[in-house]
Amino acid sequence: MNFKKFISGVSAFAIAASAFAAMAVTASATDYNESITLGAGNGYNIANYNSNGVATAKTGITYAALRADLSELTDIEDATSVTVEFDAATYQNNVVAFGFGDAAQRTTIADGSGNFKTGGLAMFFGSVNGSEFRAYDVKSGSNKNIGSGFFGKVVHAKVRFNKEAGTYDYELSQGSNKLSQTGIATDIGNLTYVEAYTKTAGAQMMFKNIKVSYTVEDAPAVTTEAGFTYKTTIEKLTTGTVSLTIEATDGETTQESTVDITDKLEGFAGDLMLAVVIDEIPEGITITSASISLD
Repeated sequence: MNFKKFISGVSAFAIAASAFAAMAVTASATDYNESITLGAGNGYNIANYNSNGVATAKTGITYAALRADLSELTDIEDATSVTVEFDAATYQNNVVAFGFGDAAQRTTIADGSGNFKTGGLAMFFGSVNGSEFRAYDVKSGSNKNIGSGFFGKVVHAKVRFNKEAGTYDYELSQGSNKLSQTGIATDIGNLTYVEAYTKTAGAQMMFKNIKVSYTVEDAPAVTTEAGFTYKTTIEKLTTGTVSLTIEATDGETTQESTVDITDKLEGFAGDLMLAVVIDEIPEGITITSASISLD
């Protein structure tokens, strides 16, 4: 959790007024949407990748692949859910597979003989023998037959990963034909990697329109430092606005965030003792001051 997200999260804090009012975190989130453009560095033993998203494997090789590492996308390491989708196609008599997984766990896509490796993947689909088109779950080893009618046609593939649940959902669609499954348990830690693989020399495969969408909670998610408590007394609220200001630093930059808490104090008479308690402070961030102001 970075400094920018922590300080912006102060605006999501709510004060529950009482004799000792406490600060609580109200979670909010940021949604990201990215489109991935493949370049020369994404290909391995690929002779050509054209403007239509069709890759042609080199001849005389043990395997070829296109892959996209998504792990450098902004804050994706903190995402609570990640959805990746793309368009794919392959042809009968070609061994071609398309996979979804975790870039940090995906060490290799093939061994010396060109055999497909599944480590670090949640699932993959395509044909491992050139005659059957199937979807495979890596953790359980189970698979579902998609049907040979999907060969030679554009298939839209979509996988959504739920980090908290440790599950994924997928949908493969070609026109009105669809294959889907939800709530599948997986061993991957994040969905930050997609690939297209073949061990058929000269094979063609479509791999394009890669889109990534994910949600990152703005409130601090990990407590690694001691908490912070601020107490003060304010006079009886009659008119005006009560504001809470928090100042924090990451050692290089100091920032402030102010939030109006007037509505949290309605209905209370007399002087109030307020206690502002922040239990979750990310590593490397220090709360330097807090203050209450009446305008």
